Amino acid sequence: MNIGWGGQHRNRKQNPPLNPLPRGEKHYTMIKFFRKIRQRLLSENKFSRYLLYAIGEIILVVIGILIALQINTWNQARKDSITERAYYNRFLEDVLLDEALVINQIEQTKLRLKSANQLIHELQSSDSNMPKIAQALRGSVSRGNFVLKPTQTTYEDVKSSGNVQLIKDLELKKSLENYYVSTTGIMNTINVNAARLGQKMFAKDEMIWTGIFQLAKMQNGFDSTKVDINKLEQFGELNARNKKVLLNNGVIFVSLSSRNIEHYNALKEIIIEMKKELEVKCKNDAL
Repeated sequence: MNIGWGGQHRNRKQNPPLNPLPRGEKHYTMIKFFRKIRQRLLSENKFSRYLLYAIGEIILVVIGILIALQINTWNQARKDSITERAYYNRFLEDVLLDEALVINQIEQTKLRLKSANQLIHELQSSDSNMPKIAQALRGSVSRGNFVLKPTQTTYEDVKSSGNVQLIKDLELKKSLENYYVSTTGIMNTINVNAARLGQKMFAKDEMIWTGIFQLAKMQNGFDSTKVDINKLEQFGELNARNKKVLLNNGVIFVSLSSRNIEHYNALKEIIIEMKKELEVKCKNDAL
C-alpha cells in the first residue's frame, strides 16, 4: 500500500474490504492502477510505449482541465444571463413607477391650474370676496413643492455593483442612458417652476393683504382666545392694490402650471417609449 503521495510501496496481504470503497479510496485506486501500468512499461524496457502512454495521459489531463473550465464558463454565462434578464425586468418596474408618478403629478398640476384660473375669475368678478379668493389662492399652490425625481434604483445598482458589462444589449443600454439624462433634465425644470409658485406666494414683505390671513382663518389656525380676528380683518380687506398684486400672482400661477403640464406631457412620451422598449426586451427574453 502507498503511504501518502509519492510514498514507498510495501507488499503486504490485505483483507478485501467489507464495504464499497469511499470516493477518496476509489480515486486513490485509479491513480494506483495507472501507476502500475507506467511501472510495468518501464520494467519491460518499452520506453517508446511508455512515452506514448505518458503523452496520452498528459493529453487526457489537459482535456479534463479544458472541459472543467468550459463547464465553469457555461455556468458563469448562465448566471450572468439570469442576472441580465432580472435587470431588464427591474428597469421596467422603475419606468412604470415613473409613469405612475408623472400621471399623478399631471393631475395635481391640472388642479393647480384650475385653481389659478378660478383665482383670476374671482378677482375679476364684481362681487369678489376674500374667502373665495383665498380658497383659489391655496389651490393654486397646493402641493407645488413636491420634488420630482426619476426612479433610478436599478440604474444606480448596476453602476455601483460594476455590472454594467452584463447589459449586453448595447442599443437598449444607450436608450436607458438617454432616458435618465432626459428625464432628469425635464424633472429639474419642473421642480424649478413648481418652487417658483411658493416663492411668488411668499415674496412680499407684507403678507397679510395677499390672502394669507384668509387662508389661516379658513384652516382654523387662529386661537380665538388669544387672537382678535376682527382686528386682523381690516388688514386683509380687498382693495385695488391687493387685486393688482393677486391678479399678477394668478397670471404667474397659470403660466407656471400650464408650462409644467407641457413638460409633463413631454416626459410622459419619453417614459412610454422607454417602457415599450423594455416590455419587448423582457417578453423576448422570457421566450
